Amino acid sequence: MGKETGLIIRGRVLGTRETSGVSASGKPWTRHELGIASESKDGYGRPSERVYDLRIPKAAIDQGIMQTIGKLLDQIVEVAVWVESFTGKTSALTCYHVQPHGNAIVPLTPAASVGLPDKGKNAA
Repeated sequence: MGKETGLIIRGRVLGTRETSGVSASGKPWTRHELGIASESKDGYGRPSERVYDLRIPKAAIDQGIMQTIGKLLDQIVEVAVWVESFTGKTSALTCYHVQPHGNAIVPLTPAASVGLPDKGKNAA
């Protein structure tokens, strides 16, 4: 990831999705998101999976990040993100955004993905 600092989310690439809508002011919007599944153990030692929906900025889309993600489906990666927190209608919310630089998603070797299942031939 270079010398950047910030939050890193490690997990398996699930894919991307696109949602669209219209704001209260009538302006159309489109949101692109990357799904990352991160596995850990719950308080009882059982496997637990959390899915992170990471928003993809337009700058990253313009740089070709969608093609990169397509090549990384089901692979373990580290994603550099920045966090946005704000107050919604009824509660505080947190949103994760993929960093807009070219090396925001880094594939990991199987040895680096300790604690995550190997989807290879020898997986249990």
